[in-house]
Amino acid sequence: RRMEFVTLPINVWLDTEFFSADWTIVLNSQKAFRVNSKVLARYSRYFYKLFASAIRTAQPAMTAVTYSDPLDFSNLMAYLHYIDEHRDSERVPTETNAADDSMNEQFLGSLMQDADLLKRRLSLAKHFEIPFLIDAIVSTAIKKLSPYNCWMVMTTAVDPECNCKLLYDFAKDFILEHFVAATEQPQFVKLCSGEQLCELIDSKYLNVPAEIVIFDVICRWIETEQLDRSKYFCDLVHRMRHFMITDTQLQEMSAHHLAQTAEWQSILSTCSSLGIVEQYNPATGLWRPRQNMLVTRVAASAASLNGMVYVCMGAWHSSMEQYDCQNDQWTLLTATLPVELVGFSRSRVGLRRLHCSASACIIAQQC
Repeated sequence: RRMEFVTLPINVWLDTEFFSADWTIVLNSQKAFRVNSKVLARYSRYFYKLFASAIRTAQPAMTAVTYSDPLDFSNLMAYLHYIDEHRDSERVPTETNAADDSMNEQFLGSLMQDADLLKRRLSLAKHFEIPFLIDAIVSTAIKKLSPYNCWMVMTTAVDPECNCKLLYDFAKDFILEHFVAATEQPQFVKLCSGEQLCELIDSKYLNVPAEIVIFDVICRWIETEQLDRSKYFCDLVHRMRHFMITDTQLQEMSAHHLAQTAEWQSILSTCSSLGIVEQYNPATGLWRPRQNMLVTRVAASAASLNGMVYVCMGAWHSSMEQYDCQNDQWTLLTATLPVELVGFSRSRVGLRRLHCSASACIIAQQC
C-alpha cells in the first residue's frame, strides 16, 4: 500500500487505522522508503511531531510534509524498525552483539568524522524526543573520542539545535584529561571559543605537566587565528594557578609581546605576593601583618610539630620553611624537598592555627 503524505487529508492520518498496515512513505514526492506498521504504531508520537508544524501551516483539509534530510529520516526509521524487531526495551544496551554493532555502525558509525552528520543526528533525536537514540549517539561518541575530534564534538554539543549537555560534559572531561594532545590539534584554534577555554583553564581537573604549558596554549590560541582574541589574554592568564609558576617562567611570560599591557602588571603583582602572612585576632576582628615567608611565591601546605609550623612549598618550589610563632621568624630548611612531603592541610599549633592557601599563609590567633 502506498500513500504520499503531500496529498494526505488530516482526518485520515489522525485516524488510528492509519497505522494498521505497512506503508511506503514518500517525502517531497522524491524519497520513498518502507516502514513497518509496528514501527508506525509504536513511534506514532514521533511522527506526530514531524507532521504537527506542517498541519498548522497547511490548508484545513490538506497537509504538506517536508523534512530537510529525507535520507536521514529514512535511516532513522530503519534504526527504529531494527530496535523494534530485536529489542524488548527502547534502550540500546551498551553491550551488543555483532548484528547490533553493524546496525549501530550504519546509523552512528561516521558521526565522529563529520560535524554536520553529528549535528543532524543529534537534532533529529532531540526533535523526535527519542532518549534511547540520544544515549546511543552519546555512547558512540564517548567510545570514539580522540584529541582530533573532541573539539568538534564539544562545539556540536552546545549548538542550539542539539544542546546535549551530557555529550558536552564527556567531551570537556576528555579534553581536561588530554589537554596537551587536544590543544596540539588544528581544530583547537578553529573551534574552541574564548569562553570554553576559560572554563577549561578554570577547572581543577585540568591535567598539564607544568603550568607554563597553559600559557603557551593561550598564546598559540590567540596568535594562530586571524580573529582578534587578544582581549581574552589577561582573563585567561588570571585563571592560571600562579603559585605553580616558577620565577624563571614568570620572567619568560612577562617578556612575551602579549604581556606588554597595563593589566599584566596587576597579574604580575599578584603572582609575586603569594608569601604574605597575616595574623587574625577573632576577639578584635583585626588582621596584623607578620613576617613574610622567605620564598615569595609559594603553593603552601602546613603542618605542626613540637610547637613549630612547617610550610611546604610544593613540587614546583621544592622547599620548606619553619615558622617560629613566638619570634615571628621564618627559617628556610631545605631546597630539595621530596614531592611526597607536600600533602599537609591546615593544622593547629597550640592556640594558633595556620591556614595556607594559594595566595597567602594566614596565622589565626584564637582566644
